[in-house]
Amino acid sequence: MKFYLEQKYKIRATIGISEPIQTINDFFVSYKQAKMVVELGTNKGSGQIRVYDNTSLDLLFQGFSSYLNIDFSSHVFKGMSKDDILESKEIILAYIRNNGSIQKASEELYIHKNTLQYRLNRIHQWTGYNPRELEDLIRLYLAIQLERKD
Repeated sequence: MKFYLEQKYKIRATIGISEPIQTINDFFVSYKQAKMVVELGTNKGSGQIRVYDNTSLDLLFQGFSSYLNIDFSSHVFKGMSKDDILESKEIILAYIRNNGSIQKASEELYIHKNTLQYRLNRIHQWTGYNPRELEDLIRLYLAIQLERKD
């Protein structure tokens, strides 16, 4: 069905799948779950089929108020230029995707591992949060995720 819609209307369809329905009374909840998955900022127009997961951090972040998102993110990235923030996000997300491996993250980013270490140090200098410390890395990750929900 997804393929048919995309071919016929020349669109990218993002499909949301809810948890299984147990009774007809679960239909409305099922609809809301599927809608939430589709409306996640990172999924809109992605052309993906996404399954609802009630442990998803994206769904948790979606429930936070916009004011909280803006306030938290602007505090963490205070005083940084937009370009520096974008670069920092790219570095932090690659670092996380690669489980803190400097070697693997630098390969993903097509930069030398010393360059990555320099940039991680710069993020620490700019924000006061050290991406190599787990608690600080979590703060930086949350700031990135919360900012994306606006």
